[in-house]
Order: sequence, then structure tokens, then C-alpha cells
Amino acid sequence: MRFCLALLLTASLPLPCLAGSYFIRSFELGGPYFHAGSLAVEAYPHWRMVPMGPVPTVLGALKYGTRTGGVFAPALKIVAIVSQDAPAYGLMIAKTAYDEIAADPAGRLPGQKLMLTRYPIPPMESSTLSKQSSTAQMYAERCLHAWNLSLDQVKVINGEQEEIRNAVADRKVDIGFVWSPFTYLTQTDQAKAKILACQDMTAFEMPYFVAVRADLLTEPDPVRAVANRKRIADYVARMLGAWASASNKPAEAAKRLVKTYAEDNIKVTEPEAQAELAARRPPDLEGQQTAFRVPAGGGAAPVAATLEGIMDFMVHTGTLAAADRPAAADLIDASILEMIAREPALTAIAKGTP
Repeated sequence: MRFCLALLLTASLPLPCLAGSYFIRSFELGGPYFHAGSLAVEAYPHWRMVPMGPVPTVLGALKYGTRTGGVFAPALKIVAIVSQDAPAYGLMIAKTAYDEIAADPAGRLPGQKLMLTRYPIPPMESSTLSKQSSTAQMYAERCLHAWNLSLDQVKVINGEQEEIRNAVADRKVDIGFVWSPFTYLTQTDQAKAKILACQDMTAFEMPYFVAVRADLLTEPDPVRAVANRKRIADYVARMLGAWASASNKPAEAAKRLVKTYAEDNIKVTEPEAQAELAARRPPDLEGQQTAFRVPAGGGAAPVAATLEGIMDFMVHTGTLAAADRPAAADLIDASILEMIAREPALTAIAKGTP
């Protein structure tokens, strides 16, 4: 597989692409990509901003954050939504086992071997945490819950995505949770795996964020502060502009995504690429501003409410200690989106009309 290079001061080895980076690569935005959010967390502070799932974003904000006089200052801030991540995941079942399991998931899944990618949680001094977790685990838990099942009822085997792909192909396991591009790869391997649709997932939001080092947003030097914000705003505006272009010219965007996948010898059809882009499209500039804004009548900003729900899961599963749980609003910074909306040149880029 071709590698996406993480642009790190300390990096000497390339890191393989993570879920979602193929469409980012097809947008040609540049920037660091990581195989997993946990690796981005461990690489802190040697990057400025990075796409990251919600679980590692919360844990990274906590691990490197500070508490002074009881006031928590997170190390990371969420400044935009890159994509909706849930459509990137799939519960893959080998073709030979699919019909039996699909006919009665609640009855046939318990006791089965199920492979899942989870990573060690960065330790925090005051926390008692499970040793492994991931955004994929959150998706798996939600998927199984629709059949009144939990991960405790299956034999979870931890493995990297490539290991899951190989195990399904070699029939060492029949079931695996994978993300794009492995959702495509497992379908074309010798096991000819099929996706078992997870029930009741239409309202399940699992956003993929632009996480930014908080110190860049609070830089005291005015010259550096302006430069930091301009760099971050430019990245977010170009990301939104790429999505606007994909929406306006879906066939062209699908062709670029197919080509990007093909660079790693992954066969994806144009209809599949177009469907992926449509399913994962985040809100536009106005929609993101609404998502990050506290409603006029009070209450939490929509993205904060979503993040609170994600942290409910994290606490429930032991990924996050209740005593360490931050307020979701403390992890969100709407100023970059406001800056893009305020400056005509950035607005034009974000709307795909520069």
C-alpha cells in the first residue's frame, strides 16, 4: 500500500492512511494523516492540525490539557467537521456465513469471533481506563445494541485493519468491523465478505473533526497569532470548498476518488465513490456555523450535544473516567468558522467559488 506521509518534525517513518484519508487525498489538501487517532495523540505537539475521530480527540485534549485552580484548559480544540465518519465503517461477514447470520443476527452473533481494531488509551494520572478503545469500538457497540447485543456477548479479537482483512479472507474469522478502504477490500478478497447493515443507525452521528492544537489559538504574540489562525482557516476553507465542489460536480469528484483508491490498487467503482462522498458529506459553511453556535433560545450547540453523547458512550464503556469528563463546549472553538465567514476571500474558497 502506498503511504500517506505525516508531516512531522520527528517523523522518520511514513504512516499508512487512516479511515477517510482517501477522500482527503483526492481533495489534495495536504497536511498530516495518521493510521489511527491514537498515533496522532502520541505525536502531539509535532503537528498543527489533523483530521481525527471523536474518541481520540477527547482523550488527546485531556491527556495534554492542564488544570489550574480547578479550571480545565484542553490541549486540543475542534474547529470544524471534516466528514460524517459512520458511513466509512462496516460489519463485514464472510459470504459463506452471511446468509445464516443475516437471517437472525441477534441469535447467531453471540459467541462468534469478531475482529475489531482498538488501540491503547494514552494514560492520564487521575483516570482508571480500559486498556483499549477506538471510534470503531463506539460504532461496533452501537451496531450490536440494535440487536440487543453487546461486545461482551461476542469473542472480540483485537487486530489492525489489514490483520482483520487477512483473517476474514483466510476464514480464521467470519466477522470483522472494518473501515474504508477495507470495506471495499474485504468484498473483493477470496472470502467475498458482505456488509451486514447495522439497524437504527440513521440518527447516529459520528463526526470526523479538524482538531487543532489549542496553544495555536491562544498564542500571545499577535503576529504569530494572526499567522496561526490564517493557516488554520485556509485549511478549513479549502476542505469546505473541496466538499462544495464535490457536491456541485459529483461525477468529477467520484472519478478523482476512484483514481486515488487505484493508486493503492483498491478497486472502487464510480457509483461506489459517488455514494461514499454523498454519505460522508459534512455541513457546508453555514451549516457548520449553525452546528458550532449556541441556539438563540439557549442550550448546547449541536456539535457539543453530539460530543456529549459520544462521551456518554466513552464513560459507559470505561474509555473515559467520569471524573475526567470535560464539558463538550470546552473542546469547541467556532472562531475559525467565523473568520472564514467574515473574510470574503476565505468565504469564496469555502463555497467553492474563489
